[in-house]
Amino acid sequence: MSKSPRKAAEEDLLLASEVVTYGGSSEAALEERLQSSEQSEQALEASSSSQNNGEHNESILSIPGLFGIESALFLGIFLGSFDGTVTSSSYPTIANEFKAVDLGSMITVSYLITVCSFQSLYGSFSDVFGRRYCLFFANVVFLVGLCGCSVAKSMNSLFLWRAITGIGGAGLITLTTIVNSDIVPRSKRGLFQGIQNVFMSLGNIAGASLGGFICDRFGWRYCFIVQVPVTILATILAYLFVKDQDMSSYTGRKLERVDISGSFLLVIGLAVQLSSLYASTLFRFAIGFGVSALVLSAFLYNEYLDYVSRDIHHKISIIPFETLKGGSIKLLLTAAGLAGFVNFSYLFILPLLFQVEVGDSATKAGFRLAIPATFTAVGSFINGYAMNRNVDNLVILLPLGLAIVLIGNSLALLIGHQTPSWLIDLLLTPTNLGLGLCYPALLFSFVFQFPQNMHATSTTTLFLFRSIGQVWGVAASSSVISNVLKIHATKALKNLGGLSLEEVKTIVQNSLKSLSYVNESLHGEVKVAVKESYSYAIRAAQLFTVVVCAVALAVCFIRLIMKRTNPAIRF
Repeated sequence: MSKSPRKAAEEDLLLASEVVTYGGSSEAALEERLQSSEQSEQALEASSSSQNNGEHNESILSIPGLFGIESALFLGIFLGSFDGTVTSSSYPTIANEFKAVDLGSMITVSYLITVCSFQSLYGSFSDVFGRRYCLFFANVVFLVGLCGCSVAKSMNSLFLWRAITGIGGAGLITLTTIVNSDIVPRSKRGLFQGIQNVFMSLGNIAGASLGGFICDRFGWRYCFIVQVPVTILATILAYLFVKDQDMSSYTGRKLERVDISGSFLLVIGLAVQLSSLYASTLFRFAIGFGVSALVLSAFLYNEYLDYVSRDIHHKISIIPFETLKGGSIKLLLTAAGLAGFVNFSYLFILPLLFQVEVGDSATKAGFRLAIPATFTAVGSFINGYAMNRNVDNLVILLPLGLAIVLIGNSLALLIGHQTPSWLIDLLLTPTNLGLGLCYPALLFSFVFQFPQNMHATSTTTLFLFRSIGQVWGVAASSSVISNVLKIHATKALKNLGGLSLEEVKTIVQNSLKSLSYVNESLHGEVKVAVKESYSYAIRAAQLFTVVVCAVALAVCFIRLIMKRTNPAIRF
């Protein structure tokens, strides 16, 4: 739990007695703040009950400009999600054009790295500059990145433009939740988060399923061009309808008080960690670099935590130290990271599973995700309905959602080349339903631990941990599949006989780069051996994901046990 206003003021008073003054603030001024904080805290406690009762009777239609605001927000979150997956099925085509197949997946990862690294900045910066201008900025940067991607002349320039696009995409995704936390009553937020998750899921699935189709019909550059007019519309709507939050609770929050040094430490640490993590999965020679970079990122994280834990800077931290304190809060952040890991690992593995086991094309494999994805929306609406009935239902919704995700990931292990399409849809449904339940439950269980004026920074804190888990999920699954395939295929090909060590090595390396090589260039028992190795590697990655999901569920049960012994933990 965060510090109460009185406790924070008492600590400031103690500091004043030791230092006498700081920046013109005297002991008398701090005592005045202590009395004011105590009165504020009492007023909050007195109004809490009546506010909760009143929220249920408040009509969301009374929110000024609601349709325009939500149109801008939901278009933005659709675009941010669409762009995060549109290259997952189109990157082989793009990489072939630039003759860099082994670097193709970095087209997607370069976007995800900056999304993850910059999400945490938007909370504090929108507290300073206001939601409207930060959302407008995010839309403009996203638009510039898309235009750059559509005219990129080399792989390196495409990586750069994808990273720039990710800076904007981070704001589109994060500020949607933050703006709604400003204007939507607490009891109604589950409903709005459910609608938000629908657009996020539609964006993820549309990107994954349409990327290959757009490449085949129009060329890969149109994967970015088609987003431009929609982004322009979202930008105009955001500028016209989204207003700044009530700034009275952010008194004194000026630009000079933003924690630039802490922001730099955190963003650099994240970028170093995530880049090195993925680089080490691509190149054997990069393993040493990856380990060194991870050590460096750990050092930067430690420096950041030490920096924000010392309450002497009087700066607005992008991740307030209060959002990292307490066993219950740490468990929620851990669960968020693990849930993000499971989600993106699942999305990464499935298209490969469909191509190898079922024999789908890349486009058809993407389309297979569309029908089950609708159940993410069903789960989100169930979550919203349950929260609208009683916010305390969050206690049940989180472990229930993760348990369903665990069941769904286990059922996905049953998919094989003889599995009919209707049964594949059925087996994929539980995971999507569970994600629709647990994602908003995680968000609100965390955010509701803090006062209203910390909802923006607490939202970005949770999104940060979830995004880190997502990038780790893609990288870890890719690493498991690559390494298991390499070991298993090498052994299988050697056992066939008739192939030299050099031929075995060439076949394995080419198989790692492209499924088209396996399907079109290999024949007979060699092709069978490689495809069986692929299946074995995919199953290994699926099992690993199941284990991670089980750990996430265990974390939630540990938190439930803590809640029984600590009544202060509400959700």
